[in-house]
Amino acid sequence: MPLNLVIDKFGNNTPGDINKIDVSEFRIGGSKAGVGDAAESFAPSAYKNMSDDDKLKSPSYTKEKGGIIVTDTDTLFVDYAWDRDVQYDVIVSDFDPFPDPPPFDIDFSWFKLMMKGGAIGRNELSVKNAQKNFKLNNAAVSMSDEKFVLIDNATLAQHSVDVFAGGTHAQANDAFESILKENPSLKGKVSIAAAYQLN
Repeated sequence: MPLNLVIDKFGNNTPGDINKIDVSEFRIGGSKAGVGDAAESFAPSAYKNMSDDDKLKSPSYTKEKGGIIVTDTDTLFVDYAWDRDVQYDVIVSDFDPFPDPPPFDIDFSWFKLMMKGGAIGRNELSVKNAQKNFKLNNAAVSMSDEKFVLIDNATLAQHSVDVFAGGTHAQANDAFESILKENPSLKGKVSIAAAYQLN
């Protein structure tokens, strides 16, 4: 289950006592070691109550905190180890991914013509994306996970930066619900948006 998030359910069960857990520190032999977050893929609908509409809008899996990584490994010492052979299951498929002749031919010239006239191709964001110019200057492109923030619907500026600077969609949703719980008058005035839309 994801850590540091409010859990509405766990599979088909509802938490009976606690609904949010986290690992704050790691100690071994009384010594505290530095830790970092380990991200794993989780299905939002497995731990959040979501309407059918929200399920369709939400990604199937999102990267959330699933554990921790001990970063101060230089300070850790052990006086024994357990030697265990690692075994793997090998599955061989006899399916030919490149059959000759192919089962059917695709004429990509027709495909490109249809794409230009489609609703996605005419979409305002698609047009803006096509007009962007990218220049790398022989540098590598750095990609990161999508970040979500809370925005003021009236000004479209980021809301409550000091409370929630940004994070995953689930973290943004937790911050959103917490803010509305403290100040119900903000309902309809604040929403969740992808951080790139602010630029």
